[in-house]
Parts: sequence; C-alpha cells; structure tokens
Amino acid sequence: MKERDAYLPRLLVAASKARPSVPAAAPAMSAALLTKVLAHWREARPEKGGEILLWMYRWALTCAALLMLAAVVWSLTVPDSTAASEPGDLLASTEVQADLLP
Repeated sequence: MKERDAYLPRLLVAASKARPSVPAAAPAMSAALLTKVLAHWREARPEKGGEILLWMYRWALTCAALLMLAAVVWSLTVPDSTAASEPGDLLASTEVQADLLP
C-alpha cells in the first residue's frame, strides 16, 4: 500500500524535472526567398475550367426562367374548369374530389 501511495508524488516530481517537449523554432525565412514566394503567389492566375461551369449555370438559369414564364402564361390562358355554372355543380365537384382522396 505504501508503494501505491508514493506513486503519485514520485510521478509529479519526475514530471516537474522533465524538459518541456516544445519543438525548436523553425529558422527564419530569408528576405529574398520570401520576396520570390510572394511574387510567384501574386502572379498566379486562377485555374481555368470554371468558365464552363459559369456558362452552364447561366444557361440553366435562363432556361428555368423561360420555363417558369411559360408556365405562368399558360396558367393564365387556360380557362378555369373549376368555375361552377350552378351552385350545386361546385358541391358535386368537391364531393368527387373528396371521394378520390385516400
């Protein structure tokens, strides 16, 4: 039991005597190398290939807008088939639709 009680203090003493495991600092980069790296980074152009995606996106957006516009125009030109000519017709139409629902 004594050995077990002394284990924690011995461990703490050993940990306090150990050197910190901090890695050594990296050597500083020379100014010439830093200038070259920054110059190369500034001259780098964005990768090509994104233009086709942009073109496809614009095309898809234009087609979707035209389809939406066509659907709106079509819905305004189609005569309303749910308009009842007599009050009983609307009730009968509603009952038929209610019967079709699950």
